[in-house]
Amino acid sequence: DSRAPDLFDLLPSPAAGTTQQLAAVAAARSRSDRYRQIIELLTERGPLACWELAAALGCELHQISGRLTEMRGEKIIENCGERRRNPRTGVAGEVVRLKRGLTNA
Repeated sequence: DSRAPDLFDLLPSPAAGTTQQLAAVAAARSRSDRYRQIIELLTERGPLACWELAAALGCELHQISGRLTEMRGEKIIENCGERRRNPRTGVAGEVVRLKRGLTNA
């Protein structure tokens, strides 16, 4: 397998873990999966607002917004300077894109 390891791959096996360790592993797997989904959508569709990502993934805004904050901090995504209005709420949100030069390997 030539893919780079993700966060889940780097964690210890949960087989003999405590409840806390098992929860941490589950959270890391979920986070890694969500990162992958967001990267795939941004690669396929181009820049998107948080609400557009949530709608495309069939989840709530709060399930995406935290990941976007983390991904900005990790220099995976960046704001592109555009804002789009959520038709459901009327609130405009930042549009994000993959960081320039980042490839989806």
